[in-house]
Amino acid sequence: MHLPIKLSKPPLVIITILLALLLLTIFFIIALGPLHNLDRSIFLSVTGWRNLWLDQVMTFVTMLGGLILGGIIFFLCLYFLKKRQWEYFLLFIVAGIATYFLKVVLKAAFDRPRPNLVVALVEEHSASFPSGHALFAFVFYGLIAWLIIQKKSSQNIKIIVILLAVVLILAVGISRVYLGVHWPSDVLAGYFVGGCSLYALLFAQKNLIKSTRTGA
Repeated sequence: MHLPIKLSKPPLVIITILLALLLLTIFFIIALGPLHNLDRSIFLSVTGWRNLWLDQVMTFVTMLGGLILGGIIFFLCLYFLKKRQWEYFLLFIVAGIATYFLKVVLKAAFDRPRPNLVVALVEEHSASFPSGHALFAFVFYGLIAWLIIQKKSSQNIKIIVILLAVVLILAVGISRVYLGVHWPSDVLAGYFVGGCSLYALLFAQKNLIKSTRTGA
């Protein structure tokens, strides 16, 4: 007599993560091979825009994906604590830890050197692929836009918020290439990882709220 054995299906989020890692690896291989000349051409074109005024602008813009963004996240977390909005507080804390972990692990795994075709205008010591600034900008400006959209009913405000988030994310990515610290493919990879991370965070947050309400 054979007992029926049921094999549980792997969660959708795990399948998504594995597929995303596979696609990222394929993109990395292509970036080093067939896309390298295109990468190089775009890099030299963007760094060719340099002038003293734009250097200062791009140095500030890049901080919108680094130090300034970190400050925004810090004050948002303080606000959520004060208002006792625990679900948003935890969402941003988990997002911060997860994206930092992803950045460190992926940079160590791919270990791509920084561009050396021009003098970098800012100092960086970690590996190049993927761009951490592009990753952080996509996740957190995406989260902030999602949060505002949840609170506002006006369609015009929602459109403006989405457009502003897109502009900030793109500007941060362009600044990383302009400053000479990333290949364009590093930035695209950062966007890809950021998009997958944002989806996973919102998916988890939605299901957590649903299970909490069901349990209540």
